Amino acid sequence: FQIETWKNPKELFELTPIILARRGGFLQKDLEKQMTYIKNKYESNIQLLDSPIFEISSNFIRNNIKNGKSIKYYVAEEVEEYTYENKLYIDHGV
Repeated sequence: FQIETWKNPKELFELTPIILARRGGFLQKDLEKQMTYIKNKYESNIQLLDSPIFEISSNFIRNNIKNGKSIKYYVAEEVEEYTYENKLYIDHGV
């Protein structure tokens, strides 16, 4: 529901299909309404992943990293490695 607040959302929608995983607290009808809105506004390819409901958010991942907590098992091993190697989401005191 906050994807339009991401950096350059229009470019993101043009570059890649978006796959959504459901999380708790969102009604199916609200999710479908938002998907239709985004698809129409950006002419984007959005698909809903048929999966169990996840209670993991990008904020959760970023906060774990900032607080020195592990993200192992929350993201793919390659994503974990890339994130740590490139020091993503770490406060550099800037």
